[in-house]
Amino acid sequence: MVAHGGDSLWNAYVVDVAKQAHTGGPVAVSFLMGTSAATTRFQDAAATLAAQGVSRIVVVPMLISSHSGHYDQIRYLAGESVTLDNEMMHHLHMSGIEKAHGSVPMRVTAAMDSSIEMARVLADRGRALAT
Repeated sequence: MVAHGGDSLWNAYVVDVAKQAHTGGPVAVSFLMGTSAATTRFQDAAATLAAQGVSRIVVVPMLISSHSGHYDQIRYLAGESVTLDNEMMHHLHMSGIEKAHGSVPMRVTAAMDSSIEMARVLADRGRALAT
């Protein structure tokens, strides 16, 4: 699971969601930016999963949209043919994040995009703000 990252409280929510995931296999969390990015690097999470004997890694972006520079970063890190602009590369280098090097195949899922769960959260928050 890869998330943008933020402060320790925000990151704790992401880690909690990962603990609740029932995948039938191990789960690792990585952050692209924020306070935990340098200690949860993508390549380290992938290496940990590989060392646990997984035969494939499904990379789940904890992002709102599949149409962003951060989504492209995740695709790049998983080995997809994506060219990042200088800013997105700089963000990765700031935390020592790089592509995973290994023989375990990876597949990146879509972000939340138009999921019904996302629609419910947005509708609930909109109703709460309505006068």
